Amino acid sequence: MYIPRLSNLMIENPEIEIEFLTGAEVVNLAKRDADIALRLVRPSQRDLIVRKRVR
Repeated sequence: MYIPRLSNLMIENPEIEIEFLTGAEVVNLAKRDADIALRLVRPSQRDLIVRKRVR
């Protein structure tokens, strides 16, 4: 996988650790299963911020 700006982010911020997990399960952000989640379904947790990207 190639993400153009990711290499610059990692060089400028070596303390940041990025791990990409893919799968069909929905992680629970309240339980800190992940810090950021990209989903194809609307989350059921009410305290999450949802943004829809429009091209």
